[in-house]
Amino acid sequence: MAKFSQKDIFFKDNDMAVFGTSYDSKLFWDGTNDELCLTTTISGVDPTKSYELTTKKYVDSLATGSGSISSYFDAYDDIGGTTVGTTWTDIPLRVERKISSDVFYHGAGSSEVIIQRNDVYIVVSRVTTSITTGTNRTDSSMRLALDTGSGYTVVSGTTAVLYNRTSNLGENTGTVTAILDLNANDRIKVQAKRDNGSSTLSLLAGGSSLTIFTTRGVKGDKGEDGAPGSGSSITLKDHDTTVSGSPFSILNFTGDAVKSVSDQGSGQAEIYIESDFGSWYGWTISDSESTTNSTSYQNKCTYTSPVLPTGYYRIGYQFEWRRNTTSNDFKARLRLDSTTTIMEINEEPKDSRSWYLRSGFDIVYLTSGSHTFDLEFCGENTSYTSRIRRARLEFWMITKP
Repeated sequence: MAKFSQKDIFFKDNDMAVFGTSYDSKLFWDGTNDELCLTTTISGVDPTKSYELTTKKYVDSLATGSGSISSYFDAYDDIGGTTVGTTWTDIPLRVERKISSDVFYHGAGSSEVIIQRNDVYIVVSRVTTSITTGTNRTDSSMRLALDTGSGYTVVSGTTAVLYNRTSNLGENTGTVTAILDLNANDRIKVQAKRDNGSSTLSLLAGGSSLTIFTTRGVKGDKGEDGAPGSGSSITLKDHDTTVSGSPFSILNFTGDAVKSVSDQGSGQAEIYIESDFGSWYGWTISDSESTTNSTSYQNKCTYTSPVLPTGYYRIGYQFEWRRNTTSNDFKARLRLDSTTTIMEINEEPKDSRSWYLRSGFDIVYLTSGSHTFDLEFCGENTSYTSRIRRARLEFWMITKP
């Protein structure tokens, strides 16, 4: 039972304030669900703020689907025949196909539509003119016109031009679409006029219309759950061809060619695969000039590989050499892991002042691990100087065994 305390009225859980001779409406607190409940719709002015209650016409239109949230008007001129003169002519809308009467008002056969709610609207207008008499080429215009309380004026950017050639070949259609902020009591209509030429222009039956609808609609039903994630069956394709045995529940990427598998978000994964050929690429360069009078091999440059998988690899080399005598040899060699000689030369120069270019490559089989390649040089005796410059070593994988 309700009780009074000073100026306040207190209701216990499920105590009701009852309104109407026939107990028409009840207001109470639902203690189980912790909700304030009212058994009828509240009437009042249209809401303008986010916290204000929705009025009855909004609730009714949502219940019936007639649209205060999703609202529309669509009408056309089914008869035609209206003469389009040299002043702006209103386009009659004689047949209503659809109308949300709580948002739009349209008198029977009128060219004018009155907006009854502030909102953003999409407006699509269409006019078709035809030469009914005459053979002179004639052109015309159409536009949207809006009255916000001070008389009709053109809606900026809604003019379309129509060209009519001659009688029986003189029909043309203009279409204009606009997205407009419209307020309650705004009035809108479509107009057309003849701009040039002396032929008589008239509206074509069924060729002119006006469609207006809101840019938002009623929230749709909740959709079904998306496809399940990890552990689901996955159809695997190789260049758009389904892999035999699909679908799979697990995909396991292995091998040195698979460099990384990473989550890209939005249900996508990136698999980065690098082919064997050309992988493990590396090089070393020594451009400076080096000299020795020794008959023992001296190091010019070294390439040390990272830890490699077992396979076949290419080692390439290039250098320029010179020796200040023509009576004995310049010597050079390329060694693998300080034990295996891949290349070796002994050459006697014909000109002690010339530089000679030597280059080549070899395919070597390497076991798993890191390996070194040393380019070395010396001379045949200690009385003369051997010189080397612009040395290069390059390295990459050919294939795995």
